[in-house]
Amino acid sequence: AVPFLSGHEAVRAFYRNKRFNIPGLRAELLNEIVLGDTVIYLEKLIGLTPGGEDVTAIAIHQVENGRIRRMWFVRPAA
Repeated sequence: AVPFLSGHEAVRAFYRNKRFNIPGLRAELLNEIVLGDTVIYLEKLIGLTPGGEDVTAIAIHQVENGRIRRMWFVRPAA
């Protein structure tokens, strides 16, 4: 599969233009698992959809030297 985003600047631009500009958007952390260099978050995203429905998603981060090296997101199909 081809990544949706690739590279630090692409990720920054996506969050700046497609997430941080949504009034009322917030994420509620439901659970966190840390295993070695992998951190898994179960989140509820509030205010992401136009209809106002909450979205439950999983964020997986691979950490290297204290910085996120790779990340994946899993959410139910639309």
